[in-house]
Amino acid sequence: MLQQSTDSTTTRPLPADTAAHAWPAREPHERPKTVYRVLKSLPADATPAQQDSAVRANFDVPPLTFPAGRRYHLPLAKDSDVTPQLREPHPFEHQITRNVPWGEQPLTLHTYGQAGDPLPYRFRTDDYVTSALLLSFFLVVWILSRSRHQLGHALKDFFSRPARNASANHEATALQGRTFVTFQMCFLLGILFTDYTQEKLPAVFNQSSPYLVLLFGVTMCAAYFALKALLYRLVNVTFFGRERAEAWRNTYSLVLTGEGLALLPVTLLLVYFDMDFETLTVSFVAVIAVAKLLLTWQTYRLFFGTPLGCVHLFLYFCGLEILPLALLWRALVFLSQYLITIT
Repeated sequence: MLQQSTDSTTTRPLPADTAAHAWPAREPHERPKTVYRVLKSLPADATPAQQDSAVRANFDVPPLTFPAGRRYHLPLAKDSDVTPQLREPHPFEHQITRNVPWGEQPLTLHTYGQAGDPLPYRFRTDDYVTSALLLSFFLVVWILSRSRHQLGHALKDFFSRPARNASANHEATALQGRTFVTFQMCFLLGILFTDYTQEKLPAVFNQSSPYLVLLFGVTMCAAYFALKALLYRLVNVTFFGRERAEAWRNTYSLVLTGEGLALLPVTLLLVYFDMDFETLTVSFVAVIAVAKLLLTWQTYRLFFGTPLGCVHLFLYFCGLEILPLALLWRALVFLSQYLITIT
């Protein structure tokens, strides 16, 4: 290029190797030609063809040639997928790409912006969980309405004296109620365990399906209730007789029903209103504590009403209530780590 000093009246000579590539000489006060100035000098009603002719007449556009023996490709496309066809670019395109060397150019894909956090899993947006929870709620209401008289008598016996005799019809109805209440308790505890996993075990929850975590919690709780019922039956029938064992079975079913009814509104608040984890923990612990206290009181009344009954009560209650509950919690937390390998 022509190099000028800060003094506008003097011009330094160009080197020999630069003068051959210099732009054509112009008058001292002549402004450089641009496409804008050429188009500005045309009449306002000039057609696009006239504008193109004027630009071509004022600018010397060298012919475009493609180097031989060079290989071209399209970005982000494999050679086997597409065969590019070259065309001679428009002269205006050459003004933009004249400084780009021909040949294969490594292209870098730039990702702009920042990746956002994915939306967390919510029970209220899951149609399957909410439908099952509503169905269990309506079934509980239906069962309570059908057996409200039996429940009234059971509550009266619970706080007055142990129920020792029951009719066959009442026993069949209570057995059906026990089965559904146990299943409902497993489902509610599975939902609560899924929320605990999402809050305290995010590595397990984020790499596993929520339905797998829920199914795991329900299955473990069902195994817990089945094994505990078997242990109660073996111990009570062996040491206390069938009559008191049946009275304890009715009492335990009543406490389990109340426990399920108390956990149902807690679960509904968690699913539909996103109850915070601290409030959920306090509510859950309160329900479980009240249920265990009622069972302790009834166990003492039925089996250990002697001066030394407190010692036997401690061994009985710790062996059949506290220890299985602690093992269940340990199994849920420990075995949930293996859900990652399943998925």
